[in-house]
Amino acid sequence: MPYIKQEDRQRFEAALQAFPPPATAGELNYVITRLILAYAGPKPNYARLNEVVGVMEAAKLEFYRRAAAPYEDDKVRENGDVYPFVPLADDAALGVGPLTHRGVPLQHDPAQVNIPVGEPNRALCSWCGTMPAYKDGECDQCRHMAELR
Repeated sequence: MPYIKQEDRQRFEAALQAFPPPATAGELNYVITRLILAYAGPKPNYARLNEVVGVMEAAKLEFYRRAAAPYEDDKVRENGDVYPFVPLADDAALGVGPLTHRGVPLQHDPAQVNIPVGEPNRALCSWCGTMPAYKDGECDQCRHMAELR
């Protein structure tokens, strides 16, 4: 997770402020690869390789959760949903408000969601409120995120 202590961030801030942002996907890939290689070292063992893969996956998932998913939710509301059986997470699913997301009314009520055939008793995930949950109350995606925390 990128949320290291403030005092630990200071070690990187000057270099990051002076660093030119990548202008293309290729440049971004190059920079990430160089950071990975610097961390892995000249002869990484399996544990170090596994750490790198885990960090890349966690960074990808966190970027998706914090940046891409909210953007996509906005586009669903702007252009219409294509998943009629899976509502977007909202405050009402968490029991703290009306059926809205960022102030925009939902197009469908989570209480009226059609759970996929063969799974009539599966409630929605207690974490995201969008996917069918398992006995522990979480969907596969949220369970995976919890393992990374």
